[in-house]
Amino acid sequence: MQQCSHPHLLPLLGHYLEADSPCLVFPLMRGGSFADRLWPSEADPQRLRRLGLSESLRPLQWRERLRVLRQAVEALLYLHTPVAGGKGAVVHRDFKPENILLDAELNAYLADTGFAKMDFGSKASKQKSASNALYLTKGYLDPSISEGGSYSATTDGWAAGITMLVVLTGRSPLSIINKCEEAFDVDFDEIEAAGLADGAAGWPPRVATAIKNLVRCAPSRKSLCHPSGRKRLALTDALATLTSLTGEGGGACSGALGALEGAAPSAVPAAGYTPTPLSMQVRATRKGGEGQKSIKDNMLLAFRNLMPRLATVYAARSAEAPEGFEERINFWHRECGMRSELKAQLHSLRIWANAARHHDAERWRRDGPRDETEASQLVLAVRTAIEALER
Repeated sequence: MQQCSHPHLLPLLGHYLEADSPCLVFPLMRGGSFADRLWPSEADPQRLRRLGLSESLRPLQWRERLRVLRQAVEALLYLHTPVAGGKGAVVHRDFKPENILLDAELNAYLADTGFAKMDFGSKASKQKSASNALYLTKGYLDPSISEGGSYSATTDGWAAGITMLVVLTGRSPLSIINKCEEAFDVDFDEIEAAGLADGAAGWPPRVATAIKNLVRCAPSRKSLCHPSGRKRLALTDALATLTSLTGEGGGACSGALGALEGAAPSAVPAAGYTPTPLSMQVRATRKGGEGQKSIKDNMLLAFRNLMPRLATVYAARSAEAPEGFEERINFWHRECGMRSELKAQLHSLRIWANAARHHDAERWRRDGPRDETEASQLVLAVRTAIEALER
């Protein structure tokens, strides 16, 4: 985890590893946890007071919930994605609202990586899966783990799906899909999303339906919590949907997201609190540039996740395929019959990903997407084309 660094991953500031009293030091998250804001009546009043928050917190509205979800899934997908010359793939293994912390501006930080593990495909990981499952949070655990399966990006995806359903409905995660079916007396995919949605959050029906379908939809379609492992939706695709929904219903999240409604007047900022240099740096990075930073991160992650899927499609010619991405895309088009439209789309995504990876601001301004909508539409088009090739 020391190699991991992401705007929405809680950073480790320091540690003290003496045997008698070891500790890890993280930034203080004055917004509490996502769970505190979903179920404020159940939050610990003393802890809220220590954070400088009122005991009468209001629940988050739908745009705020959606924004926190998107940021947390971005961090989770970052953990799953290996970086050349840097970190390997990491599985979080305990994704839930309690482990998503909020700063004073309601930015999300994925935390509690104590269960996180490298190399989720290893033999050792598979051998430990059944016993380790006992330590994870009930309700968010992929059923395959309790049956002896191994941890993976897919099992993290299940936890992310249950988290999305919890955020949509405000219900407890315990057997949440079954309890929804019992409450409505129909299969989950037949339940109207508007009936499931937490009324206090003001979910628009279209957004509620999109979130519900990410969790589980018709049996023939992929979803994060599909009973069949073969039908699980990739987190990359889920993130693309969350990103596109952020602008639903009147544009991006309003400025109200930056205000901690319900905060105690005497405590924001709290007396005696001085932000650390790291937290100030993180805030400066976010201010005014979070939208573009998010688009860049998503384009880089999308390219890294979509290219291996195409490599699998054209695996029969893998020995002949060039190493460079540009040459490989041209090879697939020239030698494997890949459509010209998909070739052009992949080259656009490659250029955007390169500009993001190398922090090339000039190239991003010149060649990058005009806005989040254009970026999301391109990723969706590429993903749809690849899915057609995979059938």
